[in-house]
Amino acid sequence: MTVGSGTYTPENDNARWQAGTGTDKNDNGRIVANLETERKRYASLAAPMALAGYQLHELTDGSYLVARWDRSLNCPDLRAVQAFCQRAGVYL
Repeated sequence: MTVGSGTYTPENDNARWQAGTGTDKNDNGRIVANLETERKRYASLAAPMALAGYQLHELTDGSYLVARWDRSLNCPDLRAVQAFCQRAGVYL
């Protein structure tokens, strides 16, 4: 069967991408939305930190590194980065 001809059947490779089959590309939209939300939150923290002279880096293990001059702080998540910003007087 060629692509685009006939109906989708479970044996057809394209059937799994058909909406409503439970394996749709965006089936778990909450994960995609959370990643997008986290990216926005990262950007919302990184910009004012940069204006205050701090650098924010995302590490491969999922934690974050805040750096300024010869000092650095490893934060386990963005909530810890936000707490640091409040302590350091970075206006968010």
